[in-house]
Amino acid sequence: MLLNPFWLKIAVLIALTMVAVSPNLRSSETSQISAEAQIQSGIAWINDDTWIAVGTDRGVALHNAQDLEERDWLTLDTNIRALAASTSSHQIALGTVDGQIQVWDAVAREFLYSLDVFEQARRFFLSWSPNDEWIAGATFGEPAQIWNIATRELHGRIQDIEYQLQWNATSREVVGFDVAHAYAGIWSIDGELIRILPALGDLLSWSPDGRLIVGSSRDRLTVWNVETGQNELSVEVVDSPRGGLIDSITWHPTSRYFAIHVPLWEGLEPLPGVIQIWSVDTLEPVFELSDIATSELIPNTMAWNHAGDRFAVISGNGRLLLWEGNAYTLVDEFDGYVVTQENG
Repeated sequence: MLLNPFWLKIAVLIALTMVAVSPNLRSSETSQISAEAQIQSGIAWINDDTWIAVGTDRGVALHNAQDLEERDWLTLDTNIRALAASTSSHQIALGTVDGQIQVWDAVAREFLYSLDVFEQARRFFLSWSPNDEWIAGATFGEPAQIWNIATRELHGRIQDIEYQLQWNATSREVVGFDVAHAYAGIWSIDGELIRILPALGDLLSWSPDGRLIVGSSRDRLTVWNVETGQNELSVEVVDSPRGGLIDSITWHPTSRYFAIHVPLWEGLEPLPGVIQIWSVDTLEPVFELSDIATSELIPNTMAWNHAGDRFAVISGNGRLLLWEGNAYTLVDEFDGYVVTQENG
């Protein structure tokens, strides 16, 4: 029996509506969700820098990168403990509290597949290789794992790494921290320890060009040259009783600058901290963003966009902040998240 054209149109509209309000996206409920959402993980620029993704215990919020208006959610049934965008920015990997890596299409905002990586992951570290061929994940108590994106199969495990890891520019090596033996090191993707990095600390970040590794141990900042095998800098960043643990490091896409967040404390009470922008040429801070709220429970996370002209930070008091240009002019902020009461 042929459908009446009127009812055919109605059927098409219903189908389109069902797609628009897919259970993975709750655009009509964004304000209510964000008012209750607790920040659990980092931020990422996705979809050619048009969106900023924020990981929470309710899922991943998607903010318009121009005005930070909250537009949509990738709503999941579990806490997000890590997120990492592919180099192309067209896919995003999410690390969940139950040990999965979920991969989403960042353009269509659709779920693609999941990888069962760990039994559970109260802390999760994710890193996408520069060639988008591999995803590496690490958590406390289990060996780090490297997965092949094309085949969705486990490539191998790195037994020594349980904390932090990041790829180098060739996509064949990772830098990480061996908790059991308390040293940083460089491993091949096949699990072979290539080099121990003495006194580099447990918070590590490899420059996009592969030349330098920045590490920190409490308030000491170290810059290590991969080519020479020597430290180019080792200095206490905050010479003050109010200084504390450096909790975030990120690189500018040109490898000419890196940023660190330095919390400040008054006894056990967190104070507004600072973000320092360091020049690789001078190995000195060239800009400082002050009054960045600190939380003892979660690290501030920050990232430049792929063009390198905008800088976003998720702050300890639940604000998403956006700076622009070489003068780092604050152009917008979103104040709507709950500071998590439990992380780890």
